[in-house]
Amino acid sequence: MDRNISKTITVTSGGTAQNVELGFVPDVVRIKTMTRWDTQAAVVAWDWYKDMGDGYCTMLTNENANPPTKQAPTIETTNGITAIDTNSFTNSKLTIDTGATKITQAVHAVVETAAAHGLSTGAKVTFHAITSGMTEIEGMRSTITVLTATTFSCDDIDSTGFTAWDATLATGQVVVTSTLQNDAGYKGITLGSAVATTTGDVLLIEAYTSEYYDA
Repeated sequence: MDRNISKTITVTSGGTAQNVELGFVPDVVRIKTMTRWDTQAAVVAWDWYKDMGDGYCTMLTNENANPPTKQAPTIETTNGITAIDTNSFTNSKLTIDTGATKITQAVHAVVETAAAHGLSTGAKVTFHAITSGMTEIEGMRSTITVLTATTFSCDDIDSTGFTAWDATLATGQVVVTSTLQNDAGYKGITLGSAVATTTGDVLLIEAYTSEYYDA
């Protein structure tokens, strides 16, 4: 089931980098100042998207005031916005083993995990962080059939025409999506010093993401 998540909150800047708990890891963040919007030379808006990377954001700075009629855009690359996740469903993530053919090119792709997977036939999984080699499988979902303690086949994925598995890839993961997983970890964003600049500044934060699980 697809699930879109959004949250709008206000926080008061402490004048230095600070964490903001959202309850999820956002894909998009938009921030506006509620206290300095009419101040000359003040940064009044920040935008961040997940593909921008940690510490990045775009910023708008007032070039005049009372009222502001012109704003200059800039890009911050170090002290902007960073997504944080202290426990991203770690109990539902399985690391794919490193080595040749750890995902095979077959009518029903066979996956070998780095440790015992503990899954049962009929479980549903999604592939994540496949950044090289068999990138075609990134984001794909499948019901599985257990073969051994560390291998299973994918009932719904025909990988015969996919690029061969990268034997050096160490980041590949299988995320178990059979059920919605509870996670009490800290999830949200870090506001860098380019955002949390002025002590007492009230910031309106809008954050958005989308997650899914299979019922």
